[in-house]
Amino acid sequence: MKMVEKTPKNDPAPLVSIVCLTFNHEKYIAQTIEGFIFQRADFPFEIIIHDDASTDGTLKIIREYQVRYPDLINVIAQPENLYSKGVRVFSLALSYAKGIFIAYCEGDDYWVDPDKIQKQANFLLNNPRYGLVFTNSNIFYESKNKLVIGHDRSNLKNISIDEAKKKLLIANPYTTCTSMFRKKAVAGYQDIARKLNSKMDDLPLWLYILDKYKIGLLSDITATYRIRSISASHFLKLSDAVRFQKSRYKVSIYFNRQFGNIIDKNRLKDSYREAVLEFCLMNDYYIDSLRYAKSFAKHVSLFSRALIRPIYIWIASSSLYKSAFLFYKKS
Repeated sequence: MKMVEKTPKNDPAPLVSIVCLTFNHEKYIAQTIEGFIFQRADFPFEIIIHDDASTDGTLKIIREYQVRYPDLINVIAQPENLYSKGVRVFSLALSYAKGIFIAYCEGDDYWVDPDKIQKQANFLLNNPRYGLVFTNSNIFYESKNKLVIGHDRSNLKNISIDEAKKKLLIANPYTTCTSMFRKKAVAGYQDIARKLNSKMDDLPLWLYILDKYKIGLLSDITATYRIRSISASHFLKLSDAVRFQKSRYKVSIYFNRQFGNIIDKNRLKDSYREAVLEFCLMNDYYIDSLRYAKSFAKHVSLFSRALIRPIYIWIASSSLYKSAFLFYKKS
């Protein structure tokens, strides 16, 4: 496995390692990197960018930034795509991190708060029982050109660890680009990730950390999470979405057992079906939504829950909502 790596020379050990995964992010990566390099912090930090053999101009843009910031940016460039070979790319990139805390952001999302890592590092330094901290974020729906400001579906601010576990087992309310966690909190995670062979890294990672630590949430908006038509977790085809949600269901079943079966298995099945229905409603698969509904017609409540997000997006992306939100923030 050949890699090209750039490491800083004679720099003090970083407190925070920013880990970024990229693949064919030519349209987005400059904005992502700009969000990293404009961070204001009273501690040293490093930027690790792993490019998984992009076939567009992503790596060229990354290299241009690396030339400008050689003591800040480390690049791991793969000559061939490892994700397609079943390699857990996140775990590989994480192995290069020297920081005590890890700030994780993928190459198509971006940060909007120059004090993001300072705020989150302060929180973790002052709260040793917490292994992970998120913030609020914006959501940008690329296909619809809609921005939802201050999108926070977590509702995990003031609840117990058990309640947080239950919430995450049913759905992942967090945006990965706002995360920061203790590196020691994920020791051994790669073994679980290989065992589950999940199609996502974020949900099992959060559940793994939550087994030993508390999760914190800051109200600050520090990032924008971009929802694209096609990405590692977003799809155009219903069949791809179904495979992804089945993988999520498998992760939930595994950790539910680890947590002592704190949620009824039928509720986890409902969450899987609800996620598929939501995809159908968000992507105009109306006929398929009826087909899925017919197989579990007795669960009428699933329809109402699956409808909540499309309605919320329409309301939250309206100009009236944005004006009201900005007025509230100023007052």
